[in-house]
Amino acid sequence: MKTKHYLTLADAEFLLEQAYQYALSQNFNVSIAVTDETGSLLAMKRMDGASPMTAN
Repeated sequence: MKTKHYLTLADAEFLLEQAYQYALSQNFNVSIAVTDETGSLLAMKRMDGASPMTAN
């Protein structure tokens, strides 16, 4: 039987935090988005100083 794997909210928040910490360490001001396999948004964070257009 095939099993479909998916991200939980806790998984998405973990990924956001890891990406946020990396962006801080590299002095990047970015928007971070976590999506599912269809491109639907699961979680997002826009850092202070990131352009408002990066959220699009």
